[in-house]
Amino acid sequence: NSMLSSINPLSLNDYGYAGSGINVAVVDTGIDANHQEFDGKTIKGVDFGISPTSYDKDENGHGTHVACTVLGDGAQGGYSGVATSAELYFQAMENDNTGNFQSPSLNYLLNSAYSAGAYTHTNSWGSSLESDQGKYTSESEDVDDRSNYYDRYYNGRNGLTILFAAGNDGPDSGTVGAPSTAKNTIT
Repeated sequence: NSMLSSINPLSLNDYGYAGSGINVAVVDTGIDANHQEFDGKTIKGVDFGISPTSYDKDENGHGTHVACTVLGDGAQGGYSGVATSAELYFQAMENDNTGNFQSPSLNYLLNSAYSAGAYTHTNSWGSSLESDQGKYTSESEDVDDRSNYYDRYYNGRNGLTILFAAGNDGPDSGTVGAPSTAKNTIT
């Protein structure tokens, strides 16, 4: 927390850049839509996982954390998200029985979010296989394929910005997992 406060990466909100009119897609475990950070926020979504709940439940807590990074208002943790006025389209993928992610293809995730009006797609998941660390895999290629598609065929219209977390296995070198190793994603 002391490092975060010293670099103050969330200061764009202070200048009026708070994501108003933007719809951001987040893909993760699920979201606790009743979390106080989301009071008054517009949250829509879908559940791709095998789950007795729906996208707006989060048995794990990770998806709620990621969503707070996007549009949390800082009411509970003191740090607001990077787009506090944005709307959220949440795509839940966790199988509540196993904790594993269940998902349609990456192309389907990106395309369905785009069709829902989310032109920024953020992901905090990826391969934790040691053999995939730092490698350009078929999942990385899928991200590049979709990014190229939107750049090429949606020129002059809303494009698609794809973000992937560098992984949860760091901080050592070589711990960035696919698909965050894609060339046309912000990691």
